Amino acid sequence: MAADRIIETPAEQTRLKTLYDYCILDSGHEQQFDELVLLATRICEAPIALISLVDVDRLYFKAAVGLERQEAPLQPSFCVHAIRQEGVMVVQDTTQDPRFAHFPSVVAPPHYRFYAAAPLVAPNGCALGTICVIDHKPRQLSPGQLDSLAILARQAIAQLELRLQTARDPLTGLLHRRYMEEALTALLFRARRRTAPLSALMLDLDDFRRVNDTAGHSAGDAVLKAVGELLTKNVRREDAACRYGGDEFVLILPDMNADGAQRRAEVLRTQLRGLKVTANGRAVGPITASLGVASYPGHADNSQTLLGAAAMALQRAQALGRDRVLVAR
Repeated sequence: MAADRIIETPAEQTRLKTLYDYCILDSGHEQQFDELVLLATRICEAPIALISLVDVDRLYFKAAVGLERQEAPLQPSFCVHAIRQEGVMVVQDTTQDPRFAHFPSVVAPPHYRFYAAAPLVAPNGCALGTICVIDHKPRQLSPGQLDSLAILARQAIAQLELRLQTARDPLTGLLHRRYMEEALTALLFRARRRTAPLSALMLDLDDFRRVNDTAGHSAGDAVLKAVGELLTKNVRREDAACRYGGDEFVLILPDMNADGAQRRAEVLRTQLRGLKVTANGRAVGPITASLGVASYPGHADNSQTLLGAAAMALQRAQALGRDRVLVAR
C-alpha cells in the first residue's frame, strides 16, 4: 500500500467532516489567506507558497504564490505526508528522499527540490492541510523561518475559525444565508467540473407564527433550535445546511439527483413530525413542514435558478395543504 495513500478510517472521516464544516473548499481567493502565503514566501525566501487543504481525492489550494492552479491530484502528494506529523516537515532535497524522489513534480518539470510545510491543525486536533513553501533548489530553513512558518499555520487556522464564527447562525448552528449562497456557488462549480448532480431542498415550517403567538418567542426559538439540531444530525459531511431566514431552511446536497433528494426530504418531513419540543414546561407541537426540491442540471443551471425552483416547489406544497414534499417541475 502506498505510503501517501489516505485510508478512510473513522479518524479520517472526522478529519474530513471538520474540513467540510469550515465551508472553505472551492471558496475562491480571500485577502487574509492570500497575505499569509505572501508572507511565507518573503520570510522563507521561497518562490512558491501554498495553503493546501487535503480533500477526499485532491489538494485544494486556498491561496497560492508562484502557482496558477487551484487544485492538484491527491496522489502523489507532499502534503499528505506533512499532515501526518507534528511540527514543520522539511525536505532539504527531494531527490535524496526515497518518499519523494519518484514524484513526477520532482523528476520532471517543475522539478521541486525543496519542500517545507507546517500542518494546519484545527482545535479538535485534526490536520486539515498545510501552509508550505517550495523551491527549485535544495536548501534549508533557519530556526527563525521554521518558527515563522508554524506561526503562519496557526494564523491560518485562526482565520478559518473567525470565518466559521461569522458563517453560523447562533441559534441553530447552521450556516447563514449569505454563506450558504457562497457554498452553493462553489459546490455547483464542483458539480459542473465533475459532471455530477446537485440538489437543493427548501423547508418551511407550517404555521410557525402560531407557535410564537400562542406559546411565546422562547417556544419559537426552541422549535428552531430543535430543527437545526435535526438537520445537523441528518446531513452528510459534504452537505451544507442553512437557516435561510426566519423559519425557512435550505439543504444543499452534492452528488444527489432529484429522486434521492425527494427521499431525503420525505425522511426529514417524517422526523419533524416526531420531534418532541418543550418550552416553559409545556410541549410545543406538532411540528410539520412543507418542502420543495430542485436539482442541477435538471431544473436549473445556476445557484439563483436552483433556489428559485426549490422555492416554487415549496410554494406549491404549501398551496396543496402543507406537510408534504414536492419536486420542481
